[in-house]
Amino acid sequence: AHHNTALSRQDVMSRLLAFSTLSIAAGKLFLGPVIDSLGGVLSLQIALSTLCICLGSIGLGVQTCPTLSALAVYWIVVDFAFSSCWAACVKTIRDYLSEERWSREIGRLAMAARTGNAISFAFFAWLLQWASSSSAAAGGRLLADATTSSSSARVVQQVDASWRWVFRASSAVQLIPLLMLTYFGKRGGKSSNKTLNADEQSTSASKSTLKDSLAILFQQSRTIEFWLHLISRSIIMVLVSFLLFIPSYMAQCYEMSSASSARVGSMFALGCLLSVSTLAETTYPSIVATTTAENSNNNTGSSKSVSSSSS
Repeated sequence: AHHNTALSRQDVMSRLLAFSTLSIAAGKLFLGPVIDSLGGVLSLQIALSTLCICLGSIGLGVQTCPTLSALAVYWIVVDFAFSSCWAACVKTIRDYLSEERWSREIGRLAMAARTGNAISFAFFAWLLQWASSSSAAAGGRLLADATTSSSSARVVQQVDASWRWVFRASSAVQLIPLLMLTYFGKRGGKSSNKTLNADEQSTSASKSTLKDSLAILFQQSRTIEFWLHLISRSIIMVLVSFLLFIPSYMAQCYEMSSASSARVGSMFALGCLLSVSTLAETTYPSIVATTTAENSNNNTGSSKSVSSSSS
């Protein structure tokens, strides 16, 4: 798919990753108010539908994704939609569950995300190896029977198309959470409203507008905690984004195959899973306990002040 002689394949991939990173940043910046307005479930359904369509278009073949430019456009749209998934998941938890369960469920969500990273790297490594070997075997049979140059061109095209199986499988996988959200989203909303009191129902029913979100952002930007969280989050994202470069690094420096490079990426994802699971087991319960203790102390202090004023 790469025919530009002025740029190497590595330069093209570097530019594509740079644009995709900018797309993720733009999505996190502009899609936040949209998620607050539409709700977590609907936002996830739209994002997953976009991922399914774009990934499926890449995987179908030369009819829908004939050039590297088309691949770049699809991938930028994929990253833009993917950037809203985490925020939409957190919004769904806040809409459907009580406040006491927020920290625990978000921790479980983080562990599930890292588990998915590790499993996907391992699965797609196997899928890519299977597709490459199957395509190479078919190409060998065609090459043995080839008598014209057009036959050789067909062999090359068939071998190069093996990577599309990864995008086909990725598009099909998006249907699983999409169907689950369609089914459990309505049930969860009805069952969760029974457990919430009237104040929480009115709060969850109200939808934030773009003006409200910008006002909150402007108010928080005047605090030092906002900028400390922003800087730390940016540094963490730089470290986490290294996961995307591991397969390319192993292929370029150690001349490993794409399947073997993906397996190395799965080991790195397992390390991320270990760190997230450890923090989820130790940090989130302590945060909940501290918050509960502070709330109880505040309630006790307010009760004492009310009783003293009454006396």
